[in-house]
Amino acid sequence: MGRVKLKCPVCKRTRGTLNSRDWELHKEKCKSEAALRASIPSMRQFMVPQTSPTSSPPAVEALALAPGEGDDDASCLVSGVNLDGDGVGGSGVADACATCEGGEDGYDVMGYGDGGLPLDVQLHVDDSDVEMEMAEAGGGSSSLTFSPGTRFGHAGGGAGTSTPQSSTDCSDANCPTSHQHQLFSPTVTVASSSPGAADGLEEIDSDTQSEKSDGDSPNPVQFTADPATFCKIQTFTSEMVDKIQKCGPHQPVAADLASPNHEFPQTNGRSFRPSWYFRRLPDGSEQKRDWLSYSEKNDAVFCIHCILFSKSHHRAKHPSFISEGFNTWFRATTAFLYHETSEMHVEAALAANLRKLSLPLNAQMERAKLTKKAENREIVRQLVDITLYLARHCLAFRGHREGAKNDIRGNFHDLVTLLAKYSPGLATYLTKLQEKCKSRKGKLKPKPRNFFSWNRQHQYIQAVAQYIKNSVKKEVQEARFFSVSLDETFDFSRKEQCSCIIRYVNENTGTVCERLVALKVSASTTGEQLFNVLVNILEEELGLDWKNYLVGQTYDGASNMRGQYQGLQARIREEAASAIYIWCYAHRLNLAVKDCVNSCVEAVDMFNNIKALGNFINCNKLHVDLYEKYFIKYYPGKQTLRLKRVDTTRWNSYDFSLSTVVEAFDAVVDTLVDIEANGINSDAKITASGLLKYFISEQFVLVSQTFLSIFDVITPLSRGLQAADVDMMAAVNHVNSVMSHLTAMRSDEAFQTLLEKKNDFIQKHDEIVFKELPTPTEKRVRRVRRRDGEQAHDTPIVDALTKFRVETYFASLDNIIQLLTERFSDRAQGVLKDISLFTRKRMSEVERNKSVLPDDAFKAFCAVYAKFVNVEDLRREYLQMCKTFEPYESALNLPKNLHSDAADWIDIDECEEVAIDDGHDADVDDDSVAEELRTAAADPPPVTNEQALHSFEISSASTERSFSKLKLIKNRLRTTMLQGRLEDLMIISCENDVQIDVEEVLKILASFSPYLSALLF
Repeated sequence: MGRVKLKCPVCKRTRGTLNSRDWELHKEKCKSEAALRASIPSMRQFMVPQTSPTSSPPAVEALALAPGEGDDDASCLVSGVNLDGDGVGGSGVADACATCEGGEDGYDVMGYGDGGLPLDVQLHVDDSDVEMEMAEAGGGSSSLTFSPGTRFGHAGGGAGTSTPQSSTDCSDANCPTSHQHQLFSPTVTVASSSPGAADGLEEIDSDTQSEKSDGDSPNPVQFTADPATFCKIQTFTSEMVDKIQKCGPHQPVAADLASPNHEFPQTNGRSFRPSWYFRRLPDGSEQKRDWLSYSEKNDAVFCIHCILFSKSHHRAKHPSFISEGFNTWFRATTAFLYHETSEMHVEAALAANLRKLSLPLNAQMERAKLTKKAENREIVRQLVDITLYLARHCLAFRGHREGAKNDIRGNFHDLVTLLAKYSPGLATYLTKLQEKCKSRKGKLKPKPRNFFSWNRQHQYIQAVAQYIKNSVKKEVQEARFFSVSLDETFDFSRKEQCSCIIRYVNENTGTVCERLVALKVSASTTGEQLFNVLVNILEEELGLDWKNYLVGQTYDGASNMRGQYQGLQARIREEAASAIYIWCYAHRLNLAVKDCVNSCVEAVDMFNNIKALGNFINCNKLHVDLYEKYFIKYYPGKQTLRLKRVDTTRWNSYDFSLSTVVEAFDAVVDTLVDIEANGINSDAKITASGLLKYFISEQFVLVSQTFLSIFDVITPLSRGLQAADVDMMAAVNHVNSVMSHLTAMRSDEAFQTLLEKKNDFIQKHDEIVFKELPTPTEKRVRRVRRRDGEQAHDTPIVDALTKFRVETYFASLDNIIQLLTERFSDRAQGVLKDISLFTRKRMSEVERNKSVLPDDAFKAFCAVYAKFVNVEDLRREYLQMCKTFEPYESALNLPKNLHSDAADWIDIDECEEVAIDDGHDADVDDDSVAEELRTAAADPPPVTNEQALHSFEISSASTERSFSKLKLIKNRLRTTMLQGRLEDLMIISCENDVQIDVEEVLKILASFSPYLSALLF
């Protein structure tokens, strides 16, 4: 059995090679054409013979044209045959109807246009030329001329006429009538309003516009008079339409083209004709096509009316004259005619004309709109200030109940109400909003949009944080060199929070900055996971070239951070070899102090008793009350000192807890005496008795004075290492100074000074009887066999002070000195050795004799930063610095005798200048890199070297400070806060010294949604 051929039920055409989709479209097209033909009555009743000056028309079959469905073809309404040259529809060359052909002249035939409006059709039919004039019953008229090889188009639509620029006689020798083909060159003017455009978007000029994309961020689009630059825009603002109207249509002639030969480009042998700018009316006059705009960029024509005012479903259905452009030139005339008479174009042209009539009203509305936007911006400025106040003080924004009937509605709403008393604009807006809320009937009607909602509050926070991020990002990119510090901690919601700090030198002010740039959650804290978090921050969020410009990385001593193979610092060094890892100096010092207080039995005993004292008094309200009563008695007018905890995780906690007990010693002793005598139970009495016996002993006084002397040296170092602007050289010098000071304390003279402090303390509290040092018990000493020639022998210590001096005082000093040496031993690594050459001591040595400069000086530094520093240039400029170091240093310092004869020649102005400079110097660490480089020479060292020295971060104290802010912001009442909001609040709170430009914040805020953009700009 043979294959069955599928045929169209209407035109009987076989399916052939058409696919399923095209076959279904073909059948639907045939059915619609058949329905259209069936709806038209007999065409003969509409025939009206046309008279001609030369001949009379014979009686022939009438012919009418109807637009093809889905394309721009024309078809005979009588026979249904497509008049496009190929007989089956689609693009092609127009031909006469084979079914109805038989006459030579035209007839007036009534047909129907695309919108169902009747059309008067005059058709001249023969083998070479067909001329049709269509007048739409609604008042418009259009003309169509086509012949074999002529392009179809659709024109017209509006009323009015215009005079043709030129005309040519018909070239058809068989044409029975005398007529002319007229050429047109109009300009298109677009003036209308877009019903769907958002009000209040940014104003544009003739070359630029701001278009809101489907998302929340603005998408600026550059456009000119060429319609191809704005045809893709989906929504036009009122300002955009006005600007495009002023530009007018783009209708160049050949002389206006930028091409060398001043000709329109050809496609398949055909090109655009300037004569299409006009259409010919039935009376022979010409009318400008004010919608037609030619694009030199795309070599296509567009309809400006439809681009600006057509509906979305029309845009998707008819993209040729709107978004894609029309350039099928052999069908231009028919396509123009079809488009002009379409429902889409008529509606768009009507909207354009209505906008022309409403232009004076639009100007008044625009002024009112601009005034309203100015009022909105002023209100939002005040709301941004409220946001800054709450965020910088780590306060909550929202309340438990925020309804209008609640008295307490949260900090944000209550501050708005407070400021409204002093701000007329804010008060007016708040009153109108309350009236709108009262007018709501039930809960079915949505709440009115306002600037106070929880979502708006979040957007204010986000906009301010984004501004700070952008400012920091810009400063880091200008500085180029930077270092990073990262640490993690648990918050109250049991999430691991990673804080990232960036250190850099501000290019404009020259100050060292440490900024919090991100706070991220990381479920895992492995080196690889932290590496991914850090890289995402540096690359995705900040866009920094960290592989080239990251000069340092600072973390604590955890294995996931400082691990040699799998640690975070190792992963960073694999990608950025110049990122030198520095173990946090503050953490190192804290570990050394922790080990020091456990170095001897007496120290362990003292701090355990201090810890027990704090727990004993602070954990009972009666004991706390007694302590406060005695403190006020002995120290009137002084703020009550709370007994501190001895916590190993808190820096300087040993110093603070010991100092508090010593300063409030009388109150502590009397509290223990009172509890021992009048305690509520026996356990309290026994505990108080045991603590009292220890604290009123000479052993406590000596041990406390020993460690207070050590802490007097260590604590300033700890605070200095925690400073945000401390640099590498200042830290190294400070550590060396502390070690020298501790070494000097290990002497008999220093011990005698300690005994004097002990005696002064006992005399100050003469009403207390202190227990003397216990006499060492004489123990049997195991004899050790002497070696040959050995003269020394072991002698037991029988004196209490001598025993304390040897086994406690000297042992504690030896232990802390050894610990500092071990903890800070890496300061001798190559780069830091080169940095040490910038100290005053080394520069003075080189100035006296430049030959003492080592041959390999700065080689380690330049090996790491070879891309930015040349070793020979650095050595040469360093020698120049040393040569001019002392003169400039002496010029910046005051003389020893200000009023000596040598200084009499200095005038008043110079004295004032010296005094001012000296005051400024007092704010700078004498051992810092900044001070060394500032006073060294008129020509500073290479900028790269200076920036690298400043950018080294030697402490991760800034991350620890951020965790203190974290506890204030995400407290136990705010544990459900979203991570994005938490990060923004942290950045605003930590970087509260960044100057906020509220106008820039408003621009960022407007970019979040088209609605906000329409309200503010």
